[in-house]
Amino acid sequence: MNKRILLAMVVVIISFALMSCTSGQAQVKITNMRITSDVGVVVVGSVDKGTLNKGDVVRIVDNGSKVDDVTIKGIINRSTSKVVNSASKGDKVTIRLGDISGSDVKIGDTLIKEDN
Repeated sequence: MNKRILLAMVVVIISFALMSCTSGQAQVKITNMRITSDVGVVVVGSVDKGTLNKGDVVRIVDNGSKVDDVTIKGIINRSTSKVVNSASKGDKVTIRLGDISGSDVKIGDTLIKEDN
């Protein structure tokens, strides 16, 4: 009986650890980008998980290292070519970023929104 209780406790602990690693994060891998004088930094990608909203603060991550925190200023759904307030898993998006220069982000980086 004690072994079963111990095994159950280990399973619960591992489950919570795995959930904390992946839950609550929205992610977009940057597949393309451009910098314009009128709009600023615009990135393109697909939402891999979670939901991003206009106004969210997201972290730019390069190979697991934090680069910068930026604000989402606008989102366009690339499938409908419409401006939207949010994008969810599977949506192909163009995202306008604020508070950043073009040298702070590159193709291959990931935008991550932590759910607090």
